[in-house]
Amino acid sequence: MKQSFLEFILDKISPVWLENILNISNVKILFVDDDDSHGFVLKHYLSQIYGISSDRIVLASDPAIVMEILKEKKFIPDLVVSDTYMPHMNGDDFVREIKAGNYF
Repeated sequence: MKQSFLEFILDKISPVWLENILNISNVKILFVDDDDSHGFVLKHYLSQIYGISSDRIVLASDPAIVMEILKEKKFIPDLVVSDTYMPHMNGDDFVREIKAGNYF
């Protein structure tokens, strides 16, 4: 049975990884997915299970809007999680844009 994108992400997130790589209380996460329900579940999961404040998790459904947010430095995430299949811009192009834009 094929795993959904959200199931894949949730399987990869572990408390040990988060605690070792990121300071939990200060982490800022940007989650980009055209299916809003995935973002809401991930936000709930991270805030309830890992105690990450929900205001430190930004959900976006359109990579083009995210690019504007990053350009204007309105939100600088520590971690970006992106779907690979989205309208307007796929995940690979989105990552290339972020790298080329030198936003971090």
